[in-house]
Amino acid sequence: MTTAGQEESRRILELVADGAISPSEAAELLDALSREPSDEDKSELTTTHTGVTAVRVIGTFRALKIEGDSSVAGAIARGPHKARNDEGTLVFEEEYDPESPGFVLFGPASSGPRRKARINVDVGGRSFRWDRDLAPPVLKIRMNPKLPLEVDMTAGSVRVRDIIGPITATLAAGSGHFDGVRGPIRLSADAGSVKVSGIFDEGDSEIRCTAGKVHVSLRRGSSVRITARATLGKILLPSGEQWAGLGGGMKEVTVGGGKAKLDVEATTGLVTVVEEK
Repeated sequence: MTTAGQEESRRILELVADGAISPSEAAELLDALSREPSDEDKSELTTTHTGVTAVRVIGTFRALKIEGDSSVAGAIARGPHKARNDEGTLVFEEEYDPESPGFVLFGPASSGPRRKARINVDVGGRSFRWDRDLAPPVLKIRMNPKLPLEVDMTAGSVRVRDIIGPITATLAAGSGHFDGVRGPIRLSADAGSVKVSGIFDEGDSEIRCTAGKVHVSLRRGSSVRITARATLGKILLPSGEQWAGLGGGMKEVTVGGGKAKLDVEATTGLVTVVEEK
């Protein structure tokens, strides 16, 4: 084992001693650490976690790809990240910070070209930085599709596919694409562009858009009652009615039998809801 691998093993054992992770979780991590990566992934390893009840991802200026995989009991992540188990919720965050709890199995965050013009930006009270000649880091996650998912992303891109459990997402100054939604979704989009596509036929969903754009496609089989509110924003409903609200007016439209609920609100933004035929 390399010196870096020995250091990662020591960190994992320390986490067990501190009670941050269980012995079974440590065994999985040590097993992943010991496996030889393929030529394609020499610079990184894959971290596997099982026995979790939910998944949460927090990031700034990164590309996030999440895919539902029924063969996965918990979640599998690939790409630079830190992970921790918060009372059953598996949390993926930024790269390793020695001042905060967690563990990393990846080494350097980037092995690309030398960094050049560094840009520092504040968005929504959170600061981040990147370099002009480097693309944002990519984090790929495969998770059990029935687990609840929470995403908090600032100035990045999010692509979620085939997650049928409840989804909660907060996106600021970025883009998002949620495809194959089945469970309730709670989405807040601030100065970004988001697309949502799926079958809405159970639970209560809500979509909030501020100074951004959200497009919702109701797939065949959807049964949902839509309540729409616009404050200095615009909403296009499945009835074909285009409605700009001043002062917070409300309209309702029912698709199918109206089993589920969808609450839509646009504040200086645009929300389009269409029914796929």
